[in-house]
Amino acid sequence: MDLLDAKKKLEKSYRYKNDYNKRVYDRFSLMLPAGEKDRLKQAAAERGESLNAYIYEAICFFEKNIE
Repeated sequence: MDLLDAKKKLEKSYRYKNDYNKRVYDRFSLMLPAGEKDRLKQAAAERGESLNAYIYEAICFFEKNIE
């Protein structure tokens, strides 16, 4: 496999993954005060979770307990 074929194969893989993510997930941007992202990443890591999973779990917990 030459370099051009490898590049095409990689681009095809990226397109497939991006198309899948667009179909299956919603995206939104979250702005935090400086330093908060690192703090949240550390808290998530301590629980063995990704930052995304940690934030999603916190939102779900808040929704269940807000009433």
